[in-house]
Amino acid sequence: AAPGGKTTHLAQLLGGGGAGLVAVDRSMAKARRVETLCRSHGFSAVRCIAADSRYLCSNIRPQALLEDVAVDASPTQPETDQVEDASRANPWPLEAERAFEDAVKLHGADRFRSSKRIWKAVIAAVGRDVVTRMQVNSRLRQLGTSASDVCKTENFLQHGHQPSTFPPASFDRILLDPPCSAMGQRPLLRWGKTYQDVLDHASYQRHFMRTATRLLRVGGEMVYSTCTLTAEENEENVRWALDELPLDLLDARQTTLADEARTVAGSALAGLEGCGLSESERHFVLRFDPRSWDVGFFAARFRRRAEEVREAKV
Repeated sequence: AAPGGKTTHLAQLLGGGGAGLVAVDRSMAKARRVETLCRSHGFSAVRCIAADSRYLCSNIRPQALLEDVAVDASPTQPETDQVEDASRANPWPLEAERAFEDAVKLHGADRFRSSKRIWKAVIAAVGRDVVTRMQVNSRLRQLGTSASDVCKTENFLQHGHQPSTFPPASFDRILLDPPCSAMGQRPLLRWGKTYQDVLDHASYQRHFMRTATRLLRVGGEMVYSTCTLTAEENEENVRWALDELPLDLLDARQTTLADEARTVAGSALAGLEGCGLSESERHFVLRFDPRSWDVGFFAARFRRRAEEVREAKV
């Protein structure tokens, strides 16, 4: 949900101070910032939760949790070798461990979403030349060994430490904005990403899509959005959702563009060719190219069918 722009926009559309709107972010610090922003705009009824959205549905089986954590916790072999080499060159001092633990308590232990913030906290405490970011990522993976620990320590409300899970079909509408490679943001393009990073994000996003589908009532609608350019995280994930989940693709242009603009912008905003979507499906999604817009992002709109969500492989 952070930084909160989408949350406050939805609250304004809903009215009533945002009653009925639930905003979720893995980081407690970010959830608090979203809540502060909502209150500053008068949306005091918005419910802000610090939790891992993959585990928000109350009927997710323990085995499914274990499988998800295993996916997140298993690095590829080349990265493991690099971490071992870095560890030999840079030992992990006690001061770094203390800073690491404090940062994890504040930001959560998600190596996709929290690693940069935690790394900054560690180097602020011990210095940039003392530890590497690969060492921080390695420590984060070590935390992902127990699904029960994840559920006990991270799936809590911001207030009262109550379990933040919901029964299936709890929501009429869901905006799913999962972690992504963020390569639609122009400054991030220069940092570079490996192809394995992209594949890891795409697989990670499918966990969120499956849980969101469980939480969506039959006939309810979900918008899937990213701020990246890769087909793996956009068109190919849409194709996966259509094949593996009880979802139908709707025309995202109907609710975002005026009638006369749909024809003009149809081809310019269509999804990529040859990435799993048919010609009509390509024109149902919205792909904003950063060469024409300030940033690049993607959106797809789905409707939930009356079928069970099966345990599909991701």
